[in-house]
Amino acid sequence: MSSNDLFDEDDLLLTQICEMVENENNGNQCAHEDLDDDTLTQLCLEVEKNETVETGHFYVDLNSQYVDEGFMEETKTSFERFGVPVSNEEIKNLVDSQENANTKKNSKWSYGVFEAWRRHRNDISGVDCFPKLAEMTSNQLNSVLGKFVVECRKQDGTPYPPRSLYLIICGLLRHLRNEKVYDKNILDVNNTTFTEFRSILDARMKQLLSFGFGTTTKQAQPLTVEDELVLWEKGVFGDSNAESLQWTVFFYACKLFGLRGHNEHHALQCEQFEIGIDDKGGKFLEFHGRNSKTYSGGLQQKELINKNIRHYCKEGMYMYITISSKQNYYIFT
Repeated sequence: MSSNDLFDEDDLLLTQICEMVENENNGNQCAHEDLDDDTLTQLCLEVEKNETVETGHFYVDLNSQYVDEGFMEETKTSFERFGVPVSNEEIKNLVDSQENANTKKNSKWSYGVFEAWRRHRNDISGVDCFPKLAEMTSNQLNSVLGKFVVECRKQDGTPYPPRSLYLIICGLLRHLRNEKVYDKNILDVNNTTFTEFRSILDARMKQLLSFGFGTTTKQAQPLTVEDELVLWEKGVFGDSNAESLQWTVFFYACKLFGLRGHNEHHALQCEQFEIGIDDKGGKFLEFHGRNSKTYSGGLQQKELINKNIRHYCKEGMYMYITISSKQNYYIFT
């Protein structure tokens, strides 16, 4: 029997309860001693108390409705499939946990720069003429941010490079979204409300570049084969102790499989590596990447795929170098 086959009328439902109880418990001791004239009253009282009464293969639930065992089993299977309901706090924690740590830092830093400038401007004027960012109207944002990008400076008084200035504005936009302000996209080219601000930002970035700000970038130089040999020779790489082994794995995981950032290394698991033989007999070691600094997945990266890199074990893939009679090293190329 399904829940759709049940009677809706109260008098028929109560009659059905009595008949089922009497049939199921005829000659036996039921949950209530002696099925007499009080049986109906007792059942009604228990239902009113929101108690569950088992009557054969049927159950009186909190809403005084009958469900059969098949329905109960289906409900149990549904819970096993979908899991327990989540709270709003759990959903918020999920969203926060997937936000990039550096993005959080940039948003906090950007807002800190703006707040320091806003307080400075209010101190100069002697009145609180500039409200907080999330409290500004569209016209105020258009005007205030235009002044901000021209006046803001580093703590040593030098201007920010063009790229840093743009990243500050991106951080302020994220702050607005975190404050649930979604109708003021200051960088949207289709939003004519902030056309003046974007024109000021564009002109300021061009001016800074003409002054020489942002023309040089910091970049680490790649390690050469000779550099690797020095690291092996000095014991930085090797398997003599846990620390040197860690450094070795860390370095060659970066070099061979393109791992970057401490989070990607920290979350690395053995099951991401596969050792196998292909259909042509070639032995290989394959790395199955997951989310990383440049690939987080989500709506913005639906068309991208995670990083899967395979290296084949064959002649010429590495160099076997002897530093001394007791030191032999494999330098992967």
